[in-house]
Amino acid sequence: MTIKRIAELANVSSATVSKIINGKDKHISEATRQKVLAIIEREGYIPNGIAKSLKMKRTKTIGIIMPDVMNLFFSEVARGAEDAAEREGYSVILCNSDNKQSKEERYIQILQEKMVDGIILTASESSISKSLDRCNTPMVLVDRDIASDKKVGRIVVDNEEGAYNATNFLIKKRMQKHRFYICG
Repeated sequence: MTIKRIAELANVSSATVSKIINGKDKHISEATRQKVLAIIEREGYIPNGIAKSLKMKRTKTIGIIMPDVMNLFFSEVARGAEDAAEREGYSVILCNSDNKQSKEERYIQILQEKMVDGIILTASESSISKSLDRCNTPMVLVDRDIASDKKVGRIVVDNEEGAYNATNFLIKKRMQKHRFYICG
């Protein structure tokens, strides 16, 4: 089933059907809109995502490359990214690199070929920076920072500073707990 065939069945133009499918139908009568939607429902029309992606030059897809999806931390990161993507109408392709740079490089290439709109990457090694520099897709590095000439987003935690702050917090709490006040 194509937009052209739906237009023929509804006795309207392909442009009218396209506007209704894409929610840009404010100047189309409600009767025409309902007729087209009924035909779409009856015929089981499913939009061609590839054709739409080529026309719009975006796929509404995010690629996620994680070192180990069985690791609770990385599975939670992937889950959070997928939840956020879904809220915005995006889908996700999840790639498990097994902490291997060769797989990360291959996945970066595959995701670019699939024209994803962005890549979220937890890289295994800093030597992957050459692949990052060659990548034309927007990218965000998570958990592990990699030096790169390419402008990429970064979400990293300074574990040393975090441990320092946690230790100081606990020391202060312990000191507060055992304070004695002498009045006289």
